[in-house]
Amino acid sequence: PLKATLHPGRRSWRRGRDLVSASAGAMDVVKDLTAGSVGGMLGIIIGQPLDTIKVRLQASDKYKSMVDCATRTIRDEGMGGFFKGIGAPIACTAAYQAVCFASFGIALPAFTHLPEEEASMVSLFAAGTTSGIATTIVTTPSDLVKIRLQTNTTASTESVFKAMISTGRQIVREDGYRGLYRGWTATMYRDSFSTGLYFNGYHVAKRTLNGWSVLPDPLPELLAGGIAGMFAWASVIPFDVIKTRVQSERTPMAAVSGPGGAVVQVPSESVPASLLRMYRAEGIRALYRGGVPLCIRAFPVSAAECR
Repeated sequence: PLKATLHPGRRSWRRGRDLVSASAGAMDVVKDLTAGSVGGMLGIIIGQPLDTIKVRLQASDKYKSMVDCATRTIRDEGMGGFFKGIGAPIACTAAYQAVCFASFGIALPAFTHLPEEEASMVSLFAAGTTSGIATTIVTTPSDLVKIRLQTNTTASTESVFKAMISTGRQIVREDGYRGLYRGWTATMYRDSFSTGLYFNGYHVAKRTLNGWSVLPDPLPELLAGGIAGMFAWASVIPFDVIKTRVQSERTPMAAVSGPGGAVVQVPSESVPASLLRMYRAEGIRALYRGGVPLCIRAFPVSAAECR
């Protein structure tokens, strides 16, 4: 207090410096969120056709292969069939980026005092997993609406955003607002592990590729994002299959069934129990349906979204 009284000019200067620093930091956050949102939207557009094929393979056993699904989609719905449901993830991109950015930034210091670039794999996985859980507040309703539209194989003339709104309203009418979080548990399993593994894969790949002087910027970061995305998504395919099965069903939330009428999840049943039920009813291959388009899609989408 005495020094502040004796040097009011210095105190004002320090306050001004702090304000400038805080303002610059806020602008950096805005820039990062904007860049992440733009990259996220670009990734969604690039990956939507493969995502639609993946969802349809997981939700139904009527398709023989990825090529068969793509061929029948073009024949019955035209190219627009591949972009059904795209409105929901695009509309939620900024919210997803904000939650992911904020939750990871808050979680990482709880596990390590080191900056992200120097943090251990354990710390990165823990912070990434925490961030993945936080993002399910956005991804669960977004994916639910998207999947409901993607599994509708009839031709439609509705715009992507009009279809998104009407589908959301229908879900609320049938199951209440709680219905928007159908499949939340499976989403949490998928997104928690995949986000933690993504941060591990991203930093391992980036630290390795940065040592290769032959790669110009920003190629190491783009490659690291793509590699990490493939690694992360390949690790959680069974959780993604369960999630798609649960969210694509239009039966009351008391019971959710899969192809052939086999129940794959009920409210009191855990996700591991659901996986075991599916394995016994349909075999190991059912747990990896849609895995090929999922992994192919993961590289360009994750590269576009990488920070």
